[in-house]
Order: sequence, then C-alpha cells, then structure tokens
Amino acid sequence: MRKLDATEHYTSGASTPDCVDEFALIKHICAGEHDCFRYFVDRYKGPVYRMALRRLGDKSESEDLAQEVFLKAFRALPSFRFEATFFTWIVRIALNQIHTRQTSKSRELLGLEAAQNATDSMRAHSSTGCPHTSHVQTETLDRYRNAIEALDRLYAEPLILIAFEGRSYEQVAACLEIPIGTVRSRISKARRLLKEALVDT
Repeated sequence: MRKLDATEHYTSGASTPDCVDEFALIKHICAGEHDCFRYFVDRYKGPVYRMALRRLGDKSESEDLAQEVFLKAFRALPSFRFEATFFTWIVRIALNQIHTRQTSKSRELLGLEAAQNATDSMRAHSSTGCPHTSHVQTETLDRYRNAIEALDRLYAEPLILIAFEGRSYEQVAACLEIPIGTVRSRISKARRLLKEALVDT
C-alpha cells in the first residue's frame, strides 16, 4: 500500500503538519504503515513532554514518560474510535500516565534537574551577572515550580494546557471530558490557589 501523499509532503517539508488528514493517517498506520506514526511523535512529543515536566519536575523522568505515552498510544491505536482528535486522545493518555506515576511513589523534592537547567539558562542570559539577582531568580523559580506541582490535578491539568500550552477552552474540555464551564471554573480556582501559594511562601 502506498503511503499518503500528505505524509510524503510532511516528511519532505513541502507542507505543514496542519495539512495532514490525521484520521486517514491513523487508518494507514493500522493497515501496516507503521512508519507513518512518526508524524504523531514529531508533532505532539513537545506538548506531552512539557506537561509531564510541569507535573513531575524531572527532565529525565519526563522524557521517559513521554516515550511510554507514545508507545502506549501506538499499541492502542487500533482501538481509536475517531470520535475525538488525536491530540485529545494522546493528552488523555499522558495525563493518566502522569497521575499513575505521581501516585506510585512519594517525592520530597521534584524537578531539581529542570530547575537547575532553567536557572543556568537565566544566568547565562543575565546582563547584570549579579549573584544576588541570580539568587532571587532561583528562589522565584523554585517557588513557582513547587506551587504548580502542589496543585491538585483537577486544577493543574487545565491550567497547564491553557496557560502553558496555549490550548483553547474547547480543546481542554474535550481532553478532560468535562464541560467548558467546568474548565473555566477550575482555571479560575487554579490561578487563585497559585497566587495564594506564592504569597504564603
């Protein structure tokens, strides 16, 4: 069976990923064209990794989880119902995997590597080079990271998808399988809880 033209255009860079018919591509993958799955990995590995990093706080662990998510998605692809977008489907898998990993073990400190990388980046781009400024930036970053990690998943998940991934309320509602009104109320509460946490620390 010949590969989809859309996939050929995508891999050659002749068109944007938005031109690809993802439902048709899924059907071709299920028919045996497994190499086409690379399109989904290339397009959605970034959002999946970032969601994991903001909840788990560890770069290496988040990379491992992202790989697990796409492996799980590939194996489950024959059960895809074509009732939602692939993005919605992969986000549901990712959120479930993140939650499972969070509850599988306790952590006293999360995200040391991610925080250190971000701190190093800020220092490298700092024009002042002032040790006191770097120390304040590090403390602010740690407080913000810890506040997000401490949020209940009910509030953290929609906040991350909207505030950090730039998704619409409609997309988040589909991913979390809740009404748009519920998304709005959870976002509002998440921002309030985050503000309170930052004030109290």
